[in-house]
This record gives sequence, structure tokens and C-alpha cells, in this order.
Amino acid sequence: FLNFFFFFFKCKITIFVLLSVMFAQPECEQAHYLHHGICCPMCYPGTYVSHHCSETKSTDCDKCPSGTYAAEPNKKTECFPCLVCKEDLGMYSVEDCNNTKDTVCDCLEGHHCNKITPEGCRDCQRHKTCPPGEYVKRPGTYRFDILCLLCPNGTYSDTEDSKTCKPWTNCTAHSYLKSNPGTFTSDTQCKLHWAIVLLILLLISFIIWVVWRKKTGMS
Repeated sequence: FLNFFFFFFKCKITIFVLLSVMFAQPECEQAHYLHHGICCPMCYPGTYVSHHCSETKSTDCDKCPSGTYAAEPNKKTECFPCLVCKEDLGMYSVEDCNNTKDTVCDCLEGHHCNKITPEGCRDCQRHKTCPPGEYVKRPGTYRFDILCLLCPNGTYSDTEDSKTCKPWTNCTAHSYLKSNPGTFTSDTQCKLHWAIVLLILLLISFIIWVVWRKKTGMS
């Protein structure tokens, strides 16, 4: 029984090896690709495969149509579409596309690049706006967005994209009373001290009395 088992096992291995050899795919040399068991030459940059090779004929390659490109040797049956630098997405063209190179795009002023590649920027985004209550810690650049930070306690900003935050008014230092506290977006509101108001009223009353005395004295 053991002899039969080993014989059967050897037969299975032999059959597996034969099948592997029969159905093994050949390895193609560089700049070639496998098509129906034949190693076909790839097409040069700027071209694409219009007809695959056969045993009697090499690969047929055609030039990439306008608006498309192929940057490397390839086995593609069509070229890649050229990137369009859309102005409404904050992009503009630095180098136009040709049949061997894609378009090179860059970001318009006020935008930063979210996806930098060796071929240029692939995605531009408008710089965000720092709202009132925040200030611009770091201006936007080609690579980074604007960095906004909340105004420190005791300061405020009441406009967008403020470079700095202004300190709250010190009402006491100006002999005023605080009517409304300051916030991140508004200054402290002050009002006159009651003693100053009383002094002003007394002064006005005195002036009126002096004028009245002069008029009555003249009459």
C-alpha cells in the first residue's frame, strides 16, 4: 500500500511540473510586453499601440492625438488625456502639453497647492480667510494655507485677515467706567464716571447762572 501511495504521489508531482512548463508564460525583456504568449515591443514615448504584434509582425504604434500624451514606453492602446489647468480652480498653465509630456500647472496668487508632483501642481485651493476674532499667524504660501489663531485674551480683531489683534481699551485709565466688556471681536465699551457727569452738569448750571445774572443785571 505504501509503495502504491508513493507512486501515486510521484505521478501527481510529475503531472504538475509538466502542466507548469506547458502553461508557463515567457518572460519578456525590457521595453517589451506579453500579448497572447508573444513578447511585443512597447511603443516609444509620444505614441500608443494601434495594433499588437504577431509572430510575423512587430507592434504598430501611432502618434498621440492632440490633447493627449504618453511620457514613457508603453503598451497602452490610447494615450493619456492632457491635464487642463482650470482658472476657476485657481490654476494656470506653466508649460503646455505635448505628445510626450503632460501640462504643467501652477497655482494662482491667493491659492496653495494641495498635491505637488514632479510634473507640477495637481490641485490648488484658495487660501482661507481669518474671520474677526482671529489674526493671521502665518501668511499663505504656495505650499501652505493661511494659519489663523484666536486673539489672545484681552485683545480683539473686528476685520477679516487682521495682521494683529488690538488690546481692549482700559476704561479706568481714561477715568471712564466699563459699560460692556470686550470680546474677541469687539472693544470694551466705556462710559463717563458719575462724578464727571455731575461735574459737567454743575459746570453747565454755573455757566447758565452767570449768563442769567448778567442779563438780569443789565436790565
